Amino acid sequence: MIDPEVIERIVEEIVNKLANENMMKRQKLLVVSKPNINTEQDCSFLNFYWSIVKANQQDDNLMFQVDHAAFLSVDQDFLAKVALGFTDCLESKLFSHLIIHEIPITFVLEPRLQKLLQVDEKKHKYPYYLKTIHSYKETIEKYGVAFKELKDLKPFNIEKNSTITKTLVTQDDIINYSGERLVVQQGTIITPLARDKARERGIEISFS
Repeated sequence: MIDPEVIERIVEEIVNKLANENMMKRQKLLVVSKPNINTEQDCSFLNFYWSIVKANQQDDNLMFQVDHAAFLSVDQDFLAKVALGFTDCLESKLFSHLIIHEIPITFVLEPRLQKLLQVDEKKHKYPYYLKTIHSYKETIEKYGVAFKELKDLKPFNIEKNSTITKTLVTQDDIINYSGERLVVQQGTIITPLARDKARERGIEISFS
């Protein structure tokens, strides 16, 4: 008997090839991160909602043919650089160019920085230090940048009952899905492993 996972991979490859043209209609998200950060898992989740474009410093035209830009795993160092207007690294230069080209930007903070920003500065021994970090975030928000968790980084206000425009829904899509009910368009292929995983996680799948 053929392994169901092997079948799923084959089906996914075939459908993805056929769906290339349709994928171009989805909103394009430019994903930016430091070179040493592995974003494969994050991009796998984001690809459920966006057509992903990974930042390539050598291709300026591609970078600005996008609908939105997301900076992943933003750390304290980058937060300070952007707030103070520094452009001394590739990522901060890219940020500046995106602002100039009026591309909407979202920051997804690394867990350590996110935790630091949740500390009550009034109860801390060094309140001015924390206040300074908070001021960096507030400055960037005034630029028009949004701060979100990865799970909330979606093109539209997609609620728990979501309609997804995908040609194929696989087990990985269900694993990365955070809602309780998934609505897909008529004609969407849902693999057996995806149905099993949805049943296991209590996710209802229906067609629009």
